[in-house]
Amino acid sequence: TGDHFRIAVAMVCAATGKNLGHLLREYVFERTAPAMNHTWPYKYLKYYDPASRTHSTPSDYQRFIDAYFRGQLISNKSLEVIEQDSQVNTKTRIFKGMSMIGRPMDHGLFGLGWWRSRSEKTLCGQYQFCNFAPSHYASVAVIERKWPEWNGEKKCSWARSSSCSFYFHFQNVGFLDSEAAKEKFRPVSHLIEDYMFQILSGRKVINVTHNHSNHSNISND
Repeated sequence: TGDHFRIAVAMVCAATGKNLGHLLREYVFERTAPAMNHTWPYKYLKYYDPASRTHSTPSDYQRFIDAYFRGQLISNKSLEVIEQDSQVNTKTRIFKGMSMIGRPMDHGLFGLGWWRSRSEKTLCGQYQFCNFAPSHYASVAVIERKWPEWNGEKKCSWARSSSCSFYFHFQNVGFLDSEAAKEKFRPVSHLIEDYMFQILSGRKVINVTHNHSNHSNISND
């Protein structure tokens, strides 16, 4: 929750003697390549709020996803923990004050900072577990990573990837109705996921035409 984030940040600030803005600049914004120079606090706030949002640009957000995926921000061990299902043993869920027994199988599972899924009901997860971060569904980031293959512990069976992993990000900053955006972007996200899986696995080859009017980035390692 927001209070947990605030407590954690207060501890980090007390331990380092630095404020949150300084820490974000040192450990996140300046570690990307190039640096994230167009990200700032939410417009109603003078300082960064660990439980709120920030303003950024598509390019800066893509730089963040690039650096995150490649382990430039934190270690691979920490990334692996973040992308795991952190509630695998949960028996009862409490959401908005309501208690529910069980949860949808392989759908809407929490990671640490990401949603984790293996379902067609969400933004990804048609072929393997994925991690996704919708920002009111007007901005979507998806990471699909098989950790045994990523760590070299298991050979990837895909023809065009050594890690069976990829990620993509797209956003439409002018489409602000979250419910309408959800309905529009879910099939778009599934289409991108399907193309990436088909291409990297070697099941088919397609010609990709770059349309510079849309901001979309897709990568694999």
